[in-house]
Amino acid sequence: LSAIVEELLVEASGSGDPDSCIANLERVVRSTHAPASLYWFLSDYPAAIHRLCYVCGRSDALSEQMARRPELLDAMLEPGALDGPKPRAVLCQELAERLSFERGYEGRLRAIRLFRARESLRIGLRDVALDVRLEDTLAALSDLAEVCLESSLEAASRELQAPAPHGGLAILGLGKLGGRELHYQSDLDVVFVAAADAADGYD
Repeated sequence: LSAIVEELLVEASGSGDPDSCIANLERVVRSTHAPASLYWFLSDYPAAIHRLCYVCGRSDALSEQMARRPELLDAMLEPGALDGPKPRAVLCQELAERLSFERGYEGRLRAIRLFRARESLRIGLRDVALDVRLEDTLAALSDLAEVCLESSLEAASRELQAPAPHGGLAILGLGKLGGRELHYQSDLDVVFVAAADAADGYD
């Protein structure tokens, strides 16, 4: 910590809200089981100090997300983390690759939840660091939600051994999801619609 404290304070002072930044940094550090590992991580990757302070000083919601799941911190250093929004096809491919390592239903659901959390953090990082247009952020969050919903439906269909495609089951997005206007704290308002001859398979 002594090796990076000066840089931490400099970055916190320019983060937008230094007091909130320090408070959120403390929450994130307390959430880790090995604070020394985090300090080494930040010492090895100085760019992460800037990004971490920027997020902690500008977004309590994203800071809370990191505090709840400190394993997501490495998402800040992912190659291309601040590049343009990922196309839907790329999201589908990356999630499919992660799911390929899971054999059980619960494991696939955990992988989907972790993927959503990591991508939400990446989108939020771009949002606060690059002053991304609101429309682009809402679209990115909506794409992420749709991809995760589709993968969840596929996982459930596989678990139930339903006939493709999804046993005649569809998901309709309502509200902000239907309008592609999701924000970070949005709930997903959905309706499940099953074909008449497939409904019995989803009791």
